[in-house]
Amino acid sequence: MEVLQDKYLELRTLYDRAWELRDRRVDGWPLMESPLPTAVICLTYIYVVKVAGPRFMRDREPLDVRKFLIVYNLCQVFFSLYMFVTVSSPPACVDFGGLAATYAELPVAVVTAVRSYSSCHTVQ
Repeated sequence: MEVLQDKYLELRTLYDRAWELRDRRVDGWPLMESPLPTAVICLTYIYVVKVAGPRFMRDREPLDVRKFLIVYNLCQVFFSLYMFVTVSSPPACVDFGGLAATYAELPVAVVTAVRSYSSCHTVQ
């Protein structure tokens, strides 16, 4: 029993150290207060993909989504091109001497592109 307590304390210490390294600017954002909501979402996704989905589709014909996927992938290519063009020119605030720019110094276009990328791939 003592071995389990030691392992728990070791894991708890590791978790606390990792939690101290978090980006405090996102405190108060949805799903960012704890790693538990993200873990629940991931486990639910795995359950749906591996168990519920195959069970639901067992006696059904596969959907024909070829045309939809062609349009979707074309949109992804154009969106990725837009992102590349927006982010590829380094902002004036970036110091390539080893010092990173703060997020507050990034241009609005870059921040908007990164947010759009995140939103697009969240929907995906």
